[in-house]
Amino acid sequence: MKKISLISMVFAVVLFVASCGTKKDPNKTYLATATDYNNFIVGEQTKIVQKMMSLSQMAGVTTPEQMTQAQKETIAQCDTSINATKKLADFEGNVELRDGAVKLFEFYKSIISNEYAQMMTIVQKGAAITPDDTTQLGKIQRSIAEKEKSFDQTFQSAQKAFAEKNKMKIEENQLQKELDKQ
Repeated sequence: MKKISLISMVFAVVLFVASCGTKKDPNKTYLATATDYNNFIVGEQTKIVQKMMSLSQMAGVTTPEQMTQAQKETIAQCDTSINATKKLADFEGNVELRDGAVKLFEFYKSIISNEYAQMMTIVQKGAAITPDDTTQLGKIQRSIAEKEKSFDQTFQSAQKAFAEKNKMKIEENQLQKELDKQ
């Protein structure tokens, strides 16, 4: 009888240990590889940047209503990408890449909501734009570029460290370069 009790106890301990294994949070997104993880984040960034570029290209060639609608769509994409990225589980303990991306996406949302709105107001004046308006546009653009540096730097540093740790090669994001030119 003692043998059965001992076997039962060992079996119970094995089941208990197995049930205590790593449990995945059903509210998180888990990706299998470092490449998938990086590409997911870059994919979300690309979605936002494409919307931002479209919005920038509309300046002065569409109606105020169309620009406002495009601005709302760009903000909605930011929200979607922020939420999707926040749901990413860490990758083997790394949270810096995810968190840096979220901060960058939140920055994008902020400038689209604020600075882009100011710029849209000026650009919508069309032929009535004054030299002061042109100066103001330049100030806003420089302000955006200055603020963006730290967010880009944080994100790029996190991405580089992630790539090095996971023996990956990072390719330049051509869309980001195009956006920077605008």
